[in-house]
Amino acid sequence: MVNKLTILYVLEPFLFQPKEELHLSYLSKYFNEPHPTLRLKLNYLEEKGILKKTYKGRLTLYKINFNLPNIIDIITISEKIKLIKLSQENLIFREFINFLQTKFEEKNSIVIFGSFVENYKKANDIDILIIGKYNNKNIEDFIKKYNLNLHIINLKKLSEISNSLKIEIIKKHLLIKNSESLIRWLYW
Repeated sequence: MVNKLTILYVLEPFLFQPKEELHLSYLSKYFNEPHPTLRLKLNYLEEKGILKKTYKGRLTLYKINFNLPNIIDIITISEKIKLIKLSQENLIFREFINFLQTKFEEKNSIVIFGSFVENYKKANDIDILIIGKYNNKNIEDFIKKYNLNLHIINLKKLSEISNSLKIEIIKKHLLIKNSESLIRWLYW
């Protein structure tokens, strides 16, 4: 069971390019895994209907199957695996995630996006999107305590986000709070 669940980490590059067909060579470089090993995992996800496989000449291409009835649940799990992986690598980030998940209201949706997601060690700041009202004092105290440089975008509704910002968020994101509604907004 654990192996079947953890194999969903293979969906990570698809989360940043949800409508794209990704080539086996690209995926092999992304994960630094040999083709045969990765092909087994991808074929397993194809057998379960999570990915669609196509061929263009000698190229093997994979794409998320958005027609699968429970694909939102599967993508949510994959997003959480990505978040857990990053928070295990960085103790301050783990504290920050805990803060965002516990100090904000249930109705808030929160996404971290931009360069921090790609390489947290080289990022100058953390771009964060917060949907809904929040207590600014709490976040200011946390920023001072850990000396973080945040760039916060706060909006009332997801529909207020420009299409160009949405595209930027899709390319590099971590869903922190209200993942399912954010996934619906990002991919549908």
